[in-house]
This record gives sequence, C-alpha cells and structure tokens, in this order.
Amino acid sequence: MQRDKFVIGVLGLKKTEIGLLKTLFELHGSRAWVYELLDSPVGAESAPDIWVVDKENPVTLDYWEHFLQIHPNSICVSVYSHQPPQASPYAFSRPLRMAYLIKALDEIVVKRLHYVPPIGDNATIEIPSALKEEAVAGVVATGFKALVVDDSPTIRTLM
Repeated sequence: MQRDKFVIGVLGLKKTEIGLLKTLFELHGSRAWVYELLDSPVGAESAPDIWVVDKENPVTLDYWEHFLQIHPNSICVSVYSHQPPQASPYAFSRPLRMAYLIKALDEIVVKRLHYVPPIGDNATIEIPSALKEEAVAGVVATGFKALVVDDSPTIRTLM
C-alpha cells in the first residue's frame, strides 16, 4: 500500500485532545506521509485507517465493541485516564504525550498497514525486512540510481 495520507478517527476524546491532534497533524504536514482527522460522521464512505478510542468512557466503549463486531480488523490506539493495561502496545494514559502518539501511529502505518516510507523518513521506525525488500525491488525495477556526495570540510580534509 503506497499512499501519503492516513485517516484517523476518534471516539470519546475530549475537545482539547482533538484540537491537539489536529495541531499535531498540521505540524507534521511536511512529512512524506501525513495524518488527517476524520471530519465526516461515522459510517461515511471514507472509513478511518486507525481509531483513537477513549477506553474508559462507557458509551464510547459500547459503541466500539459493537463496531468491532462489524469491522473486526479495525486498528485502535487506546486512551485511558490512568495507567493502561500492559496487554496493548498502543495504549496511552492521560495526559496524552503527542510524541509517543505520533511514533505509535507511524509504527502502525508501517507494521500493520504495510506502508514503506521513503528513505530518510524512517529514522525512528523499524521497517520489517519483507517491506525493505519490496522497497529495494521497486527501486531496482524503476532503475533509479543515486550518488550521494558529502562535500563537508571534514571530508575534504580527509581526501
């Protein structure tokens, strides 16, 4: 799957947290891939790729469990008021730490949605070897070649 925008849906988050997510996604808008909050109501044509769900809100939790029966492969980042259970690697406690959240979203995009980021944008993400091979095969098939020249004073002195 190669695309540059991933849609994030939210369930049960506070307005301030949603505002923080919007700001975070806008600040990361210059990256090779971006995130966009789902503006349309649930059930619209464009379903989100990843959900951020408040797992302590009883109404939200009931809706989420019903939604999972219909869409069992949905990917969820869980938000808790207190310490999250250790069962989920994508569970966060409040207050949300946006750096950790964006790293978790990046990891989900690479590992679960099988997105291969362009070279240089994956410094904090471990890419599975199968995806690396796919990316290299794509470069070989297109015939792109690059020569990287380091023209720094240190390298000039060594030469």
